[in-house]
Amino acid sequence: FLKLEYENLYNEIIEIESETDAEVICKNVLKLLEDIIKIIYIDNKMVLIEDFLLEKSINELRDKKLVPTEILKIFTDIEEGVSFFINKPRELKEDFSNITFKESFDKIYEVVVWLVIRCGEEDYSLFFNKLNLKEKVIFSRYLQSYEEDKTNDTEEKFAEFDNLEVIENI
Repeated sequence: FLKLEYENLYNEIIEIESETDAEVICKNVLKLLEDIIKIIYIDNKMVLIEDFLLEKSINELRDKKLVPTEILKIFTDIEEGVSFFINKPRELKEDFSNITFKESFDKIYEVVVWLVIRCGEEDYSLFFNKLNLKEKVIFSRYLQSYEEDKTNDTEEKFAEFDNLEVIENI
């Protein structure tokens, strides 16, 4: 599903999955998170700052309430974990050579699902029946949330319109 609209993210994930060097994986995961955040910025017509900083961008998205709390937590957890690993002395990194990135990939999958539903132009509900149960649970959560957001936006616009009519009648 990701390859449909966000082929560059798809290729980054494939590259990360095929990499064996933990430090390279960590650096590529950070780049992936940066690219996801850049897509969110562009989708929300926000200005990308020249000296893009992941932590600062996550905080700005949090302040503007553009991303659900659970997605922001995933961003923060992955960014902190990966940065912690990258900043370890080389001799300590060797002790972590058997690190599994499975949990991080599950979380990245969740972020990517939210991203395609929220920022993508395709109707991802059409793919729903082809997913396995675990994927359906994640997609359901974000499809439902997205539909609720759209309904709330529509109701707010009608309320604004009703208020405008009242003002015009006065």
